[in-house]
Amino acid sequence: MLTYLRLKIYPGELFSARIGNLAARCESGVAWLTVSSTGTDYVLNDADQVELPKGDLLVEGDCTLSLWSVAKPSRFPGRSISNLGSAHGASFHQGASGDQREQQPAA
Repeated sequence: MLTYLRLKIYPGELFSARIGNLAARCESGVAWLTVSSTGTDYVLNDADQVELPKGDLLVEGDCTLSLWSVAKPSRFPGRSISNLGSAHGASFHQGASGDQREQQPAA
């Protein structure tokens, strides 16, 4: 049996917690997650998911988000992002500070 936490985040609300190794899945809407230990930002759309490293987590957006424990963390946290930005034609890159920022396609 999988135990998980489901959060409903409304516009203007923030959720923060100190986390162990977790996975996150955006069930609906758009979620912006920041993990302090790496300074990495993740933007998740419907059905996107990601493994998160230990640290302080901050979540904002307008979304329903599920979080669950990852028994054996990945050697590469953040690698399991799926379909990120593909529905909107966006791409992401990792900046010099380690954050990921959305870039819109050229017109």
